[in-house]
Amino acid sequence: MRLKADPRPIVPPSLRRPREFAAGPEHLPLPALHHPNVQLGPPTAMTFEIVLTFLVRLSLVLLFLPFSALDKVLNFDDATKQASQATSRPAFARALILTGLFIEVVMSLGVLTGVADRLAALVLAVYCATTALLFKQFWRAPDFRMLGPSRGRETMWDFLKNFAVAGGFLLITFGTTAGSVGNFFHAPLSSTNPYTIGTTR
Repeated sequence: MRLKADPRPIVPPSLRRPREFAAGPEHLPLPALHHPNVQLGPPTAMTFEIVLTFLVRLSLVLLFLPFSALDKVLNFDDATKQASQATSRPAFARALILTGLFIEVVMSLGVLTGVADRLAALVLAVYCATTALLFKQFWRAPDFRMLGPSRGRETMWDFLKNFAVAGGFLLITFGTTAGSVGNFFHAPLSSTNPYTIGTTR
């Protein structure tokens, strides 16, 4: 009796698939994070990550809410006089202060809560840059110099601090990488979902 030759190629043991995988990819084991026996904690739990995220955002808006906003309410006349540096019309100066108050309260809450926080952070960044250009014009100070006492140089530091804070807000708007910039232009009113655990924005 003649034996028939096996037409299948001989595969070395080192290249053979494990028996549990032989039936196809549909029988591969589930990853641990998606395994039905693995229980994940609630994403909204009050964890260290959420508290730290809140504190980071709070540090950005703390200058505006509550301190600067409260100062405008308690010292409205003085704030209006300061706004008069940008305009000679008292009514327009008051409108500037009220607009600033609205931005400092509403947009800061947007950054803290994550509601349309991309747009809210952009508005605050523009607000910081605008107030720097209007009220921190160090280059016009008659005593501006880099050596020795100079009020103009002190104003320059305030000018640069405004833009530093604006940069922090822009990181919320556009993200920390080039790949995340398009998220804002795709959906300007979207949220970064800052308190969601397990996703990267």
